[in-house]
Order: sequence, then C-alpha cells, then structure tokens
Amino acid sequence: MKIIYFLLLAGIFLIACNEDNSSVGVNGVNTQFKLYDSNGVEKTTFKSGDDFEMRFSLINLSGRDLSYHYTGIPVFFEIHQNDSIIATSVDGLSFPQVILGDEVKNGETFRDNWIAPNSLARDPKLILPAGNYKAFVKHYGFFDNVKLKEANPVEFVITN
Repeated sequence: MKIIYFLLLAGIFLIACNEDNSSVGVNGVNTQFKLYDSNGVEKTTFKSGDDFEMRFSLINLSGRDLSYHYTGIPVFFEIHQNDSIIATSVDGLSFPQVILGDEVKNGETFRDNWIAPNSLARDPKLILPAGNYKAFVKHYGFFDNVKLKEANPVEFVITN
C-alpha cells in the first residue's frame, strides 16, 4: 500500500514540476504555450517597442481524431500586467458568431500564434513600457469528450 501512495505522490510531484509550460496530457492531448523573439528564439525578456511571438500548440496523441466546435476564433492571446488586461490578439476585431467545426487528427498538431502586442486592428500601435507582464492563451474550441487543461501563463519582462 505504501508503494501506491509513493507512486501517486511522485506522479503529482512530476506534474507540478512541469517546467516547459506544456500541460500534462489529458487523454493523450498535450498543449504548449511559449514566447519567442522576432528571430524565433524562445525568450521571456524583450525590449520596449519590439514585437514578439506567442505560440500555442495542441498535440493530439489520443489515438483518435478529435472534432471541435467554436464561435469567433478558437484561440486568443492576452497580455496582463498586475490584474489588468493590457492587450489581446483580438483588440478592435469582430467575428461572426457562427458555430464552426474542425478536427485535429490523431498524431497531428494544431498551432496558433500572435505577433504581440498589437492586433491587426490596433491603431495607434501599442508599445509596452518596461515592466513585468504575464501572457495568457485561451482556447475556446469545444472538443468532443475531451476537456483541455488551460496552459500555464508565461511571465515575461519588458526592458528599456
């Protein structure tokens, strides 16, 4: 019985120590959320005025194709500072509220990204001042029989 408790505790510990900001697979579906500079290098420190990329991916290793449905867009990104939302990938944009569907086949990866901190409609362009921020990704696709874990936010710094 002690071995079962030890294995359970070890599993919880491994889940909590997930350092690459990917969620532990839920029914074989893994997600990952990271930030990159304009050269494609993973980073968490950027200069004020520089664009950077937020990347979200969902890897389907469930052994079956996954259908999903959404309205608007299936994924959007946010930048927070303290308790305030500073920018989103959908600022100033609108979307028809039509229910759409798609699927991620077994073994395939769904990807989405945003060149932050400005949406296509933001005018004037936002320049993030120096400070500490958090990046979030929200996925609003509703998968058949699978509930996705939210990706952990990524803390990042803007310098002068």
